[in-house]
Amino acid sequence: MTPEAALASLADLVAPPEHPTRPAEIDWADFARRNGFEAPADYRLLMDRYGVGGFGTGALPGGWLYTLDPFDADASLVNLSDWNRRNSRGLQRHFPEQYPGWPMWPEDGGLLPWANSADGDLIGWWTNGDPDSWGTRFFGRGGDYEGFSFGAVEFVLRLLTGELGARSLDDRFSPLEPGETLQFFPRGPVASRDRDWSRENVTVSFAGLATVVDQATIPSGAGIFREQDPERMRLAHEEYARRFSEVMRPADEIIQSWGTKAANFGLRVGGVGTHRESYGHPYHHQLSCGFDPAIEAVAKRLIVDLSRQLGVAITEVRNLEYERIWEDISIPR
Repeated sequence: MTPEAALASLADLVAPPEHPTRPAEIDWADFARRNGFEAPADYRLLMDRYGVGGFGTGALPGGWLYTLDPFDADASLVNLSDWNRRNSRGLQRHFPEQYPGWPMWPEDGGLLPWANSADGDLIGWWTNGDPDSWGTRFFGRGGDYEGFSFGAVEFVLRLLTGELGARSLDDRFSPLEPGETLQFFPRGPVASRDRDWSRENVTVSFAGLATVVDQATIPSGAGIFREQDPERMRLAHEEYARRFSEVMRPADEIIQSWGTKAANFGLRVGGVGTHRESYGHPYHHQLSCGFDPAIEAVAKRLIVDLSRQLGVAITEVRNLEYERIWEDISIPR
């Protein structure tokens, strides 16, 4: 299918906006200068006709598949996809059995996203050879990974009509729910404060919270989780959860208070978890947070301060790509 034929079929299926979110005259030569490659011809057709926005139904305002903004004055398309590409590398390294070992741009044949999904999936070019011959890859967050030989326009068309040949995607919009129609949602301007493409994220692991966790209070689980009677199993789990919450409360309160103060310096806490390698090991805390790279030194000092408040050491800090960093404040393994 030619790009022109695919675009015509897509326009018949989903009406293009009367006023697309894009420059009146698109400077694709400037796009090439900013990104280091020429945009594929079919992608240029897609953005010219539809502009920036999302494809989907009214069930999800804004669309399910939404394109990155290649016309952003402050960031190139490569910039806008940097966080997701780095995060994907980290997932591949941390969970190699769960994620495919696909290369990421700018590696040869690397995945270069041009769209995201509302579920956090990446949709991008499979950058082998000349840009006009680039295929498409779907890097799913739910365990779905698909590669296709065709480009952006044909991918969107086949996604909406259920003809990708991938079961995990073909039932996304086909058949539609009663009363639903396919739509395109032009995207309005994004405020600069909402742009987070350049942020750094780190995951910090703390040593066992021996000052907080009483191993005698939280049973090993050896008996609890081998209980055969369903009702006794349920009660045992509830009691385990209650005791766990009770003994971890002091540490959780410290982290919550610290996170509120850290936010004043631009550090955002993304998540806090407790874990242990086995029932015989003490509990650990793991904290994820994001910040502007310009305040990395401040973020580092804040995290050291948290470890002091908790009374435990930092065992390691890893970045988005799951590489160990900040060795000077963590305990080498």
